[in-house]
Amino acid sequence: MQAWGMVMAGLYDGLEEVAFKPSAFGGYVFQTNHPCLIGPKRRYSVNDAQKAEIAACLRETFRRIKPFVFVMMIVIPLGIFGGTLWLAFHTGTLDVVVTDAAGTHTVTQWITPMGSRGTVSAPGSASVLFEVSGPPGQGATISFKPLIPGKDWKPTVQVFSSGGARLQLADASGQIVSRIIFLGHYPTQLAGMAYTMLLMVGLFVPYFAALHLYSRARLRPLIAGLPPTDEKFTARDIRRHFSGKASRKLVVLMLVGSAMAFFANAINLIAPLLEHRSPPALGLCLVGMGVSALGCAWQTYLLILNIRMQRAAT
Repeated sequence: MQAWGMVMAGLYDGLEEVAFKPSAFGGYVFQTNHPCLIGPKRRYSVNDAQKAEIAACLRETFRRIKPFVFVMMIVIPLGIFGGTLWLAFHTGTLDVVVTDAAGTHTVTQWITPMGSRGTVSAPGSASVLFEVSGPPGQGATISFKPLIPGKDWKPTVQVFSSGGARLQLADASGQIVSRIIFLGHYPTQLAGMAYTMLLMVGLFVPYFAALHLYSRARLRPLIAGLPPTDEKFTARDIRRHFSGKASRKLVVLMLVGSAMAFFANAINLIAPLLEHRSPPALGLCLVGMGVSALGCAWQTYLLILNIRMQRAAT
């Protein structure tokens, strides 16, 4: 906790100045988010006294939200990890469809990445232990082993593809008394990507909405009645203001976060390939690597700009 406190100390220093820029007509332009968060930003003309009052409010807001941000830095990654783990362990199913003299009935159980196992039997025949190596697909197998007291039979192995696997059970006279089909169901890569994206939206949207509503509530009395302005923040203004005013610690932390995301996606992509199996979420890994690589490049540029601007200022 103390180490995280040291990281958070001074993290938001100077960030309140990013929202201001000198106005061509004197004073400053103050830019803030749309009241509904989604929508065009609002800009107001402020004088020196108003700027100082708003900046002080922003500094106090950043100070107050630090504990919440600290907690969510832990909760959100854990939520994403836990949700992804749940997807891997609780969405693959195995249908065991048994057809015998009594009719057809189906038993469903989970398939985890480590596989699944169970037993099937029919009147007049020995029980059979079945074991699935994992979800249906490339390299997946299903093995069958008769469970006969006093005998240790060698398992027979079949490929476990998307079409499933079949087993026939016979009685002591060799007559087939039961036909069994094993069908595996597992989310597609597209479904996995959609689930992960929805999970991230479900975690991040309430987080950003809570921060926005709180900061908006504190700012509302200060910006009520301020004259709006058509002067805009250009992309260059935002880039230079953020690089020049934000603390270097914040820029470095953003860069480290993007780098960690890139390597996490790279490990998820490379590890299955080294084991000669296809990655379970190839598309998601590639998208994650691409987005985090762009983030690394952008934040590296901001860090270089930050260093240059602070050197020029001294």
